[in-house]
Amino acid sequence: MIYQGTNIDGPSLTPEQLNIRGRNLADLIKDCSYLEAVHHIITGKIPSKEELQQLDHFCNQSLFAVANNAQAISLLNAQAVLSRDTVKTSIQGLLIGFEKEFEFLFSSTKTAYDKDTAYGIFLMSATSLFAYISLQETGASTPETDTSIIDMDRPFIENVFVLFFGRSNASKNEIILFESLLVAWHAGFGHLTPSVMGPRVAAGTFAPMNLILITGYTCSGPFHIGASQFALDFLLKMSANGYEHIEDTIQKRLDTNERIPGFGHPLFKKDPRNEVLQDIWNATTTDKKHINAYISICQKIKIEKEIHPNIDFITAGILCELGVSQPTLAPSIALFSRTSAILAHAKEKKEKPPFGSKSTDARKHLDQLSMEWI
Repeated sequence: MIYQGTNIDGPSLTPEQLNIRGRNLADLIKDCSYLEAVHHIITGKIPSKEELQQLDHFCNQSLFAVANNAQAISLLNAQAVLSRDTVKTSIQGLLIGFEKEFEFLFSSTKTAYDKDTAYGIFLMSATSLFAYISLQETGASTPETDTSIIDMDRPFIENVFVLFFGRSNASKNEIILFESLLVAWHAGFGHLTPSVMGPRVAAGTFAPMNLILITGYTCSGPFHIGASQFALDFLLKMSANGYEHIEDTIQKRLDTNERIPGFGHPLFKKDPRNEVLQDIWNATTTDKKHINAYISICQKIKIEKEIHPNIDFITAGILCELGVSQPTLAPSIALFSRTSAILAHAKEKKEKPPFGSKSTDARKHLDQLSMEWI
């Protein structure tokens, strides 16, 4: 399937679905681990067992290399105290770049990717550690030395779970649910997505990968990526009372036209990711209180307002299920996952001339460019 302006990913409207390299994202959510999805969006292929093992090893080594830079970790700890925001701490970590650590790792570790893409994967891995550092300072995790929490004998995704959630006792079903959520976030709308559109512009200048990623991270806000934080905050407050007044709370908001975060979509009538995530969520949990609350809210808003939940709202529900207590964690998880799309788009953009086209083509495009869209 060919998408407008890129062959990587994009939406279709009849039916409404998201597609990655010609495959339905809903199928990838059901069938792929997160690292399989990362390899697929970058290369267009599902990795072999050996390629997957190499990628897993490289990601774990990346975590360990960054965690061992004591001076940088100290700086990030200070940043976390000042900002108390996981995304801002991640941006600070990306500014540091950790080039020396990457150069050593890239020269000594087998990887299937070009150097620029491998650097992006290195930094993607590190952002989960940056979020962990930020959460330590806000009291959401028990302080530990930054290297002791990383177990090189664990699969990378389990180390990521520990860093994001602050616990190492995740069940198999929790890991399945977590990976499904990451795959759902990892790509989908091509260059329509602000967190991809910005990095494509930066990549057109052939900026270094850490600055390209920062561009994507700064292109998140209350209505893109950050909406998940408000949805999680909303659900956490209701779940604190055991969802006792859920009907009254929703009705009051509806009566006063107060916005309920995580509903509606700027393109789709119904976000195609939610249904498959809900099925996986239902299959992996025995305690149904969170999913029942999610379904109850969705049904009521559909009846009253005829709108459906989007990825932000089901993300909030799943994170409640997994025991998250800090709303700021939601956008960090989304950006960690979305990094894979940024890498794929940056790679594609850098294969074109600077700024995306030759001057003769750019002059033709200028007449066709819609100022309303910009």
